[in-house]
Amino acid sequence: METPVHHLLNPIVAEKSPIPSRNGKLPAIVPWLRLYFGVVGRLLPKFAAGQALRLFGTPRGRYQGKGTKSIRTKSKPFTVKSDGLKIQAYLWENDGPTVLLVHGWETGGMHMSSFVEPLCALGFQVVAIDGPAHGNSQGEQTNLPHFAAAIFSVIQNLGSVNHIIAHSFGGAASVYLASQYSQQVPLDKMVLINVPNRLERIIGDFARFLRLPAKVELAMQEGIMKKFEVDPKEIQISKMGKYMEVNEILVVHDRFDDIVPLYNGLEIVHGLEQACLLECENLGHNRILKNPQVITRIGQFLKDDLKY
Repeated sequence: METPVHHLLNPIVAEKSPIPSRNGKLPAIVPWLRLYFGVVGRLLPKFAAGQALRLFGTPRGRYQGKGTKSIRTKSKPFTVKSDGLKIQAYLWENDGPTVLLVHGWETGGMHMSSFVEPLCALGFQVVAIDGPAHGNSQGEQTNLPHFAAAIFSVIQNLGSVNHIIAHSFGGAASVYLASQYSQQVPLDKMVLINVPNRLERIIGDFARFLRLPAKVELAMQEGIMKKFEVDPKEIQISKMGKYMEVNEILVVHDRFDDIVPLYNGLEIVHGLEQACLLECENLGHNRILKNPQVITRIGQFLKDDLKY
């Protein structure tokens, strides 16, 4: 029987105008990459797939957290080791339960900084992480298990956390972690903001963007299966989440997210019986993290004060 989608009574609708419009221009290197993979991919599909996977797992540049210096200076920075890399984390000490903030792809811990002061004001202790190859952490490449291992190292350093708030790729990594280490990482609540549901779909989007030949995309899937001993088709948040020890899940998703469309959030809520949906409108993929209403609702959820 299909699980119903539990909408909250008051969806968050923002003004349309603040969302920046895209100019439609591609980075100059993209046409060359398409040409390269189009030629090499047809001649040497496995070789091209290896290079495509490397590109797939390499963030472009480092998030600097512009405008977050004041909140960063109030933190107590610390580092942990994960897979031989130094992972940077930030702690805002408090006496209450601990909330871990997990950022998405090509950003960093300070991308989640708008949550820090409101959560501290509610009595929570807050921790943010720079994932591998992101922010001030070491590494040039990362992937879902690798990113999840870094989160686990931070949690081990802290002893435990009560709640996780995660955005986009960071949400997928958090669910992967909590499903693989359910006994070591029991959680009270988890918040998933604009989180993709299926790895296979992400790979497909990447392949279509670069116009990879079908044989290269298939070889990418096979490369992931060989390296991690798991079929990419099985990496679904709506399935893995069933193995987590999490009491409640709040799925926050914008109706017009053009990076991770709303159907991802709907699939997750349909698949997880302890999940409910907070649907937003006109907040996009990233701006949603700074919206005061969203932050307030999430704080209420963590404090058991959210009205359904």
